[in-house]
Amino acid sequence: MHRVTIQYDVPQDPEAFDERYFDHHVQLVAPIPGLHAFTWSKPRPLGGDHSVYLVAQLDFDDADSLKAALSSAEMGAVGADAAAFRGEVRRFAERLAADPGTVARLGEKRRARRRDEQRKPLGAYRAEELARSHECFFGADRSYHEARRRFVHKTGNPCAVKPTR
Repeated sequence: MHRVTIQYDVPQDPEAFDERYFDHHVQLVAPIPGLHAFTWSKPRPLGGDHSVYLVAQLDFDDADSLKAALSSAEMGAVGADAAAFRGEVRRFAERLAADPGTVARLGEKRRARRRDEQRKPLGAYRAEELARSHECFFGADRSYHEARRRFVHKTGNPCAVKPTR
């Protein structure tokens, strides 16, 4: 198995990125010759700042399949689309930077985040999420572990496992 991994930095406008990426760019990936699997994820750090917004992985059965895909017209179309998208993002950023209302909007956003943090600190959300994760892994409900076992060993539909609570 050979894999191409692409990491995308955190975009200025995640909604616009997602719309463009999932509604347009991903459609160009499917016809790449020799593509065995395409997956994506949005990793979330346990703490600290995000540096990676999205990770895409393209899997190929062997080196020959990968080599053929990389030189294909379909892969060229994917690369051209990524370059065009970068240009669109650059032009959008330039318009945003030139807009006199941008500074005011950013100031309001900072004030809103401060108010949010005063109501419930981000650390409280993290603590709740870690407590839920701990319960999932170490609690009485073993459905997660059964679903994972089925997935890893390919012994049945992992989504068919019902929580015991």
